[in-house]
Amino acid sequence: KILVRNRGKKNYKENIIITEYLSELVKYEKYYKNNTGIIFKPDLNNRKLIWDIDKLNKDEEISIYYSVKIINGTLGDAIESIGFVGNIPQK
Repeated sequence: KILVRNRGKKNYKENIIITEYLSELVKYEKYYKNNTGIIFKPDLNNRKLIWDIDKLNKDEEISIYYSVKIINGTLGDAIESIGFVGNIPQK
């Protein structure tokens, strides 16, 4: 689950872009679409998932759900997928 919330004092004027880089130990399985305003752009060749969640109003939040399958690794391995949110204005 990825949760993005606008805790700022203003509405965002730019579309918010979420990028998630998948661990080499997992395989992308499914995105659970729960909002019609979200554009999903998987780039599986680069192990990257991208969502354009449009603009967020003040105090608005969006949840994104997706699943992966473990395909490699051994007991005790840490599986991390690193992501970031772009186009958020700086204070």
